[in-house]
Amino acid sequence: MVTNKMLIGLAAALAVGGAAAQSVTFTGFANGSQAVRGVLGAPNDARDLTVSAGGFSTSWGGDSFVSYCVDFYQYLPSFGSTNNSYSLTDAGGFFGSRLDDVSRLFSGRSAEVDTPVKQAAFQIALWEIKYEAAGNGFDTKSGAAMFSDYGDDARSLAQTYLNGLPDYSNTFEVRVLTSGTNQDVVFAAPVPEPSTYALMLAGLAAVGLMARRQRRAKG
Repeated sequence: MVTNKMLIGLAAALAVGGAAAQSVTFTGFANGSQAVRGVLGAPNDARDLTVSAGGFSTSWGGDSFVSYCVDFYQYLPSFGSTNNSYSLTDAGGFFGSRLDDVSRLFSGRSAEVDTPVKQAAFQIALWEIKYEAAGNGFDTKSGAAMFSDYGDDARSLAQTYLNGLPDYSNTFEVRVLTSGTNQDVVFAAPVPEPSTYALMLAGLAAVGLMARRQRRAKG
């Protein structure tokens, strides 16, 4: 899980220089994976692919967390390799009106995702949110995005997650790392408490003060 410390670091990075690319390492599946078939149709580009579905143990920006694929058309860098092509991207622009659904999914279910089946189910739910056609309900067995797995346990659990979206609180902040050559991934963390916001502001003020002192020293 992403920590409040990481959110403070992200806020500081954005404040002093934008979302520059940083090294990312995916070390493996966080709690295992399960084979899932995904079939995407219009308005998506057609895609029929069976993959290992699950969350990735991820290191980026000095912290470690679990991220999930939100790109069914590209491939993740090899586990254990370091990749410098990823940048933090505006989640609102990436998910559009469905950002709230993604936040609710993380808020309501991410803490309990600790087995291969649950990992695959969470991943399917994210793909369904990302790729189902506008105006359609989230149905993992029909529509523009359809999924299946041996035994139907991950798909049916993903449908349970999606059916519960209206009942989950929206308390997580969603972040997206994109790469022009590799799979885009999403992760999220609880929205900081007011006391943490105070720490963030203090940290940003300290960064600004240091930057001003450096400019004076150079001048």
